[in-house]
Amino acid sequence: MRAPRLAILIIAAGVLVVGGYLLSAGRAGRAERRAEQAAFAIAHPGDEGTLVTIDVDGMSCPDCAKSVREELSKVHGVVACRVDLQRQVAEVRLDSKDVAPATLLAAVSDAGYDARIEP
Repeated sequence: MRAPRLAILIIAAGVLVVGGYLLSAGRAGRAERRAEQAAFAIAHPGDEGTLVTIDVDGMSCPDCAKSVREELSKVHGVVACRVDLQRQVAEVRLDSKDVAPATLLAAVSDAGYDARIEP
């Protein structure tokens, strides 16, 4: 009778440990992404409204991210661009607010992906 109870307690403890690890890893990942975003904004300073975040659908490999980054970099007015494959996001620093969002979306479309500007 004691052996099954002990096994259940060991399994329950293991589940708690794994659950705690997964929760802490998720928080660490979010914190890491926030730090990367802040570092990009600091490395490429600009006026209010010149940092644009674009959701990009369908990227599946580093070459996908590279093609999106290359197309966005060709847009007149783009100062810097960073593409996060894991989050499916491109962050673009513009030299002014005059760059039309449709131009950025067209560049992503030229790379072969659907996109939308994050609010």
